Amino acid sequence: MHPLRSPYAPEGAKKICVLSDALWQDFTPAPFLKNYAWEMHYIQKATAIAQVTELAQQDFDVFLNLCDGASDEDRPGLEVVQTLERLRVPFTGADTTFYEPTREMMKHVCHTLGLGAPGGLYAFTPADVDRAAQELRFPLIVKHPSSYNSIGLTPASRVETVEQLHAQAQTMFAHFGEALIEEFIDGREFTVLVVENPHDPTHPFAYAPVEFRFPAGETFKHYDMKMINYRQMDIVPCPDLGLAEKLMEMSKKVFVGLNGVSYGRCDIRVNAEGEPFLLEINPNCALFYPEEYGSADLIILNDPDGYAGFLERIFDAALARCAARISNPVR
Repeated sequence: MHPLRSPYAPEGAKKICVLSDALWQDFTPAPFLKNYAWEMHYIQKATAIAQVTELAQQDFDVFLNLCDGASDEDRPGLEVVQTLERLRVPFTGADTTFYEPTREMMKHVCHTLGLGAPGGLYAFTPADVDRAAQELRFPLIVKHPSSYNSIGLTPASRVETVEQLHAQAQTMFAHFGEALIEEFIDGREFTVLVVENPHDPTHPFAYAPVEFRFPAGETFKHYDMKMINYRQMDIVPCPDLGLAEKLMEMSKKVFVGLNGVSYGRCDIRVNAEGEPFLLEINPNCALFYPEEYGSADLIILNDPDGYAGFLERIFDAALARCAARISNPVR
């Protein structure tokens, strides 16, 4: 398959290699990469290492990596990142350390830094479920152990009784072998996009948050709400500047605490007392949706610098990170 190429690029423009999951062949980066010379290559999981190795021999300045397959998905993901690292080429997106942090790691960082995170535990057996019922405060929510893309979540995943808890946990056991049981934070939901600072990784840049406003009868982003009925949600800039600043500072601390690189999106619930609780950080948040903007896209569009500023930040960070790896090799 021949790659898509930019029809025109300014003289001296950076040459970008876009690595895209072969499943998303309706996607073109043309609207976003107007200031760059680019090629887009579709990556297959079975041949990812060979494909990336071949592309790394060409004269690209930066790889824009959009391959984000999870460990239990048949899509290219971590093997792409591992190959890019091994070949010491500049690339955007999570590195191997930041690629798929566990919920335990996220909660540990929050607790260490004095930040809010929902109480929770992993359950493998009915006895673990009983322990959750005793140690955690209802209402609870029963999730996939990694819970990316709200997979497995339904409106019934939020439970208020021990009987409901056992029923939902059993469903997760049957499909995924385990479950993450957390205290459900009643309140509002926000998301914040954080981007690596190429000049000082300990002080990343945070974009102003957006708030998800759910339709009547809905209280959280289960799978259907996130992936199918998303038009029923209103996604609006956070109207409270003080709260927005608090959420941005929290997100930057979590990003640095997890050794974040490139970018990541923090999902946060805020209770009635105004206390924020980190639900997760997504190092592989979806970008450049072909038909409908995702939450990270909307955050970028709300910023005066738009996609041009976002891409400049992540490309500069990729180049700086690569230069640091080359000048300080692991021995």
